[in-house]
Amino acid sequence: MHLELINNTLTTMLLDCISHYPKPGQQKECFGLIFGEQGEKLIGEYTFPIGNVIEKTADSVMPDEYVNSMLQEARKLVMTSDFVAYYHSHPYDELFDSWADPSVGDVRFAQSIGTNHIQIIFAIVKNEAEDSNSKLQFEYAKDTQYRFFDKKGKQTDIPPRHELKSENGQIITGYYKDYDFQVRAYFWTGQALEEVQLYSSE
Repeated sequence: MHLELINNTLTTMLLDCISHYPKPGQQKECFGLIFGEQGEKLIGEYTFPIGNVIEKTADSVMPDEYVNSMLQEARKLVMTSDFVAYYHSHPYDELFDSWADPSVGDVRFAQSIGTNHIQIIFAIVKNEAEDSNSKLQFEYAKDTQYRFFDKKGKQTDIPPRHELKSENGQIITGYYKDYDFQVRAYFWTGQALEEVQLYSSE
């Protein structure tokens, strides 16, 4: 399975992540919906930023009712499109390996939605050493793909259990102004969040 982002979907997500990028010491994630075409090939065409993610705890993963209400509102604007994916940011103070991997909270959120839609994680960091006038640059990167599973217990700030899916995954990495980012996409199989191939036509 793979997802292709078109019509400035990637740029809109990036600008949303930057606009919600937290001040030092804060941890705020943005959240949004992507509409387009579902079929043999998934296409993300329209991005609808929603706002900050509710704090993730074992007892407060965003409820289905909230997401369903936002879907209904967005569908009024895009009557001929399908709901394809939702996204959220992972803002950090520094780069590290696996920074766009899902958390246990992300796995539980996907499980609570109970659909076969894609979850996009947009990891981003402000890099003071970068040129603040840099134009958007991104590239595909080959990387390993994993499946991520829930862990028992209420704690959500621990990494989920994972297993290797493929050695030939594709992600998006890049930078814009003084921000570095990495984008990965995951599909909820009913058992795990399974990474999918990601493309962009921008």
